[in-house]
Amino acid sequence: MASEAPIAIAPIQPPVDPPAIESLGPEPEPMRLRVPKLGISADVASVGMQDDVTMEVPEDISLVGWFRYSTTPRSGIGTTVLVGHRDGTKDPNGVFRNLDGIQPGDRITVIDADGDRWRYEVSDTALLDTAQFAAAAEQIFDVEGEARLVLITCGGEFIQSEGGYQSNTVVTALPISR
Repeated sequence: MASEAPIAIAPIQPPVDPPAIESLGPEPEPMRLRVPKLGISADVASVGMQDDVTMEVPEDISLVGWFRYSTTPRSGIGTTVLVGHRDGTKDPNGVFRNLDGIQPGDRITVIDADGDRWRYEVSDTALLDTAQFAAAAEQIFDVEGEARLVLITCGGEFIQSEGGYQSNTVVTALPISR
């Protein structure tokens, strides 16, 4: 699939200062994401910050981005954050196009660079506007708390004159087994 810029994405603002965050060590990065219910089987690429307040999203709408300032599944603590496009400028089928269709109990698998599989079960889904996302950001991007996986994409109403999507779809999943 061709590389495309997003139509627009609600700003994703993790509460981190990237220069102050050090690598979490030599743990293998996520390399593939599978969400059987949604037919997702996608490669994962490392992403950082676009600027001081906005997380990057892969340019290619078929890729998922692993936020490199979050944890890896192997760490066993904190949040592993994955982000992807809902759509692109010429293609409505971004990797997370139907993420809002996932429900509690659905299964997700992350495969890391060593080939290990990390399985999760969806515990919560939410559509958060900018203010709600900002209020939840500390928990979403927590690197020290309970191990979990968070998937993020744009969602809600698309208003071109106001910069695009006005909310983010946030899916939280808890580890179930390897």
